[in-house]
Parts: sequence; structure tokens; C-alpha cells
Amino acid sequence: MSLKLGEWKLNAKSYETILNIQSVNDSGAVQGTMGSWTGGAELNFTGIWDDTARSISFFPSLPGAAPVGTILANYRGSLF
Repeated sequence: MSLKLGEWKLNAKSYETILNIQSVNDSGAVQGTMGSWTGGAELNFTGIWDDTARSISFFPSLPGAAPVGTILANYRGSLF
């Protein structure tokens, strides 16, 4: 089962928001947006989808807020 595009509910340590999967390529590279934990603008993210393990790892970033290459957070989730 491949990762479906669109909106997903994200619950990370009692923080709930929307995860919007915008693209997944054949190599599993994922791009999308998620709600900000500060209540501000959406965060862009990039990540990897592992179809065999049915898991996603992704790294949100806030454009202009941190030096390029700075990881603000690291998430790993499972589809079940």
C-alpha cells in the first residue's frame, strides 16, 4: 500500500494538527506541510516514506527562521 496524498491527522505527544502529504515519488521522497506547534504559519517538511515498513520520517522547517540545513524537529510515524 503506498502512502496516500492529502490531509492526515497528526498526534505527536498530545500535540494535534494536520499533516498534508503533497507528493511522494517512486523513491519514497515525501513533501508537504503541517500545522505549526506555535499556532503560526504552516511548516514545510521533507521526508522519506518506507512502503515495506509503512513508516514515514520527516523533518519540518520554517523558511527564514533558521539557517539552511537546521533541523527543527524529527518525526517518525507508522501507518496501521
